[in-house]
Amino acid sequence: MLSEVSQLMLARVHPNTYAMKTNFMAGLLALAAMPALSTATTSASEPKTREQVKAELAEAIRTGEMLERGGRSRKLNEVYPGRYPVKPPAQQKTRAQVQAELADDQKP
Repeated sequence: MLSEVSQLMLARVHPNTYAMKTNFMAGLLALAAMPALSTATTSASEPKTREQVKAELAEAIRTGEMLERGGRSRKLNEVYPGRYPVKPPAQQKTRAQVQAELADDQKP
């Protein structure tokens, strides 16, 4: 027979049970949605040729856009910035340019 303390411990529900179940279900839902999302993005664009993939790989190696080894998610150009060319700053648009683009997009 279980002691009175053991019975109380077994009857008690963990306070985070609901949160854990919710997080688990959200994870399952995300995993179930992944194949649908990946097919939607790949079907919209045409497949790349072998030469295009090789050119993209060469450019990524040259600019340091490859991830470093060891399972870390840092790019080589972030770890060793002196080894790779500096990225040019993004072009800034003026307020007038942005407003003109917005007006063009809103035309029927």
